[in-house]
Amino acid sequence: MDFVSKSQSSGIVADLSKHTVVTAVEDAAMPSAAACAPTRSYQNGAAYFQVNLLTCFVDFCPGKQAYDTLVVSFEGAGPPFERPDGTRDGFGTKFLTDSGYSVLAFKPKIVNWYRSPDVVEYFKFLAASRFFHGFSNVVFTGGSMGGYASLAFSAVHPGSTIVAIQPQSTLAPHIVPWEDRWNYGRQYDWHGPFADAIDSTRLAKRVIVAYDPMLKQDAMHVHRLDQHNIFHVQLPFVGHKVGGAMRDAGVLKDFTRWSINGELDHEKCRHIRKSCRASTAYYEGAIPALMRRQRKKAVAALLKHAPLNYEEFPRAWMAASQYYSAVGEIAFADRQWKAVAKGNSRNARLGIGCVRYLAETGRTERASARLAWLLERAVDKAFVRSWAETNAPKLNLVYSPVDIAATDAATNPGEAAVQPNEMVER
Repeated sequence: MDFVSKSQSSGIVADLSKHTVVTAVEDAAMPSAAACAPTRSYQNGAAYFQVNLLTCFVDFCPGKQAYDTLVVSFEGAGPPFERPDGTRDGFGTKFLTDSGYSVLAFKPKIVNWYRSPDVVEYFKFLAASRFFHGFSNVVFTGGSMGGYASLAFSAVHPGSTIVAIQPQSTLAPHIVPWEDRWNYGRQYDWHGPFADAIDSTRLAKRVIVAYDPMLKQDAMHVHRLDQHNIFHVQLPFVGHKVGGAMRDAGVLKDFTRWSINGELDHEKCRHIRKSCRASTAYYEGAIPALMRRQRKKAVAALLKHAPLNYEEFPRAWMAASQYYSAVGEIAFADRQWKAVAKGNSRNARLGIGCVRYLAETGRTERASARLAWLLERAVDKAFVRSWAETNAPKLNLVYSPVDIAATDAATNPGEAAVQPNEMVER
């Protein structure tokens, strides 16, 4: 059908809007005004209805050709952390609606790993109302924080498919004390329903998990899950950028479509893995990892194809610079860093890369001077401060927390004593 019939869509919207009555009776903490908003449209013109929960917007977009397939999608945890705009597209909604699937998109107002009572109770309501039974194929998907949600909330519809990209299984400190990457997520209540994805994924028909097996914590989350129904899509060296690597390699849409339609197999998985070796994320991760293993010939081979434009691919460029300094081409590396510092003197990430390079090549005084300049003049001073507080002592760099605090109040900082293009002079 070209579009879901008016009667069908009205019935679904009525079911969703019943949540107002349910919450008013059962849970006073839930927003009594939660109800279906007027029909809206995504940027691609796909029409949707919206339920406004206390901490989350929930969009329902009836599908076209693939109406019987429902994809439940969850946004990840990247910035911004506060997201009051309910009109934004949800995770993957453009591709999913263009493909004709029905979509139920969860768009958090704050980054809280969906651990708020309103979201938990809303899923209970959807299950109790048998909402998911109106579809022959139900798929839960998301990345990182959204990956956790796709694993955990799939329990509301046993027999569904899960497509989780670099997910966490839980952030409960008492369950995964080794997970320390998202302390702001760990502060929420990790008890009660849906807190641990282990309990949910056992009920799924198939669990497709795409992750980097070389990234220890991500791999540990995956291996916590029940393995009987998991299909592993392992993309080495791309780190916590699996979705970005597939997108850069031009295979993210294929991966998503194959996963939803039940077509992903080992041959297609090999194609995805091979394609991702051309992504920037792969070079950013592979070069340092191979250098740690003293695989210099392998690094040299990678550098023949690596994207080394520092303005467009700063992390890949910095990874390559580690190789040049490690093989003794210090003069060449110095000239490279000097050019970068001159052309991107206020870029926080490149500036910190230069600080680290100087420190690791024994020039701690120059590294300290460069760090002081960045603390005063970088575009993203907060990022530099955070890095300095954690890493400067490890590199024996001289900096003062008092000076860092002073830069916050400085409105018109003067010229630094040492100019950025002088930082790598020998």
